[in-house]
Amino acid sequence: MLADREPPQGLLDACTELAPDLWRFDRKDYSYTTESDGWYWCDRQQRSPQLPWPALQGQHQLDNAAGALALVQRLQQRLPVPWTAVQAALTVLKLPGRMQWQGRFLLDVAHNAEAAQALVPVLQAKGQKAVWIAGVLGDKPIEAIAQALAPVVESVVTCDLSSPRAVSASVLCERFRAAGLRAQVGGDAPAALAVALRQAEADQPILVCGSFLTVAALAPLMTQFATDD
Repeated sequence: MLADREPPQGLLDACTELAPDLWRFDRKDYSYTTESDGWYWCDRQQRSPQLPWPALQGQHQLDNAAGALALVQRLQQRLPVPWTAVQAALTVLKLPGRMQWQGRFLLDVAHNAEAAQALVPVLQAKGQKAVWIAGVLGDKPIEAIAQALAPVVESVVTCDLSSPRAVSASVLCERFRAAGLRAQVGGDAPAALAVALRQAEADQPILVCGSFLTVAALAPLMTQFATDD
């Protein structure tokens, strides 16, 4: 099962060698269509009943859900799953730290440019740029992440993380500034949160992303300010 819209040739070669009967999204072995009140999964032999929008936010989640359903359908003879179960699962599936709104805080681990880009339409829908609390590991594409989020971020507060692989808040601040963003050193997680809250307007979204460690450090601190939507 290959759910990538534009799979690299190396991956195609490896998958084709391992699984000649490969289902691919990019060549329409399966697909989906959307309507105003739901969506439909289909392959070359069947079409699903109307499905609810995934509880996970972001347009890319339809691609992910369609790929998962393609796998479910390929396994139907061994592990049958009725469409009613699929419909129920789509409405309740949530992943902490993935497109997770907690009041005005948006938590997402987003440690690469593709994940950061997926956050852009979600924040654009709010109609206001965010204050970003950022902590990133040194082996991640920091400048690419900054470039992806620049259109939806007003300022950045950098955060120290409890990992020897992490970029320090001061160095991260310098790199964000070099990338054209307004950035300020926050310090450890509580200090960075305090700085972000001082910077943000009362209803301004606050984005927390850059690493699993960033979300893990900040999420427990936010319960005093917000509850899950």
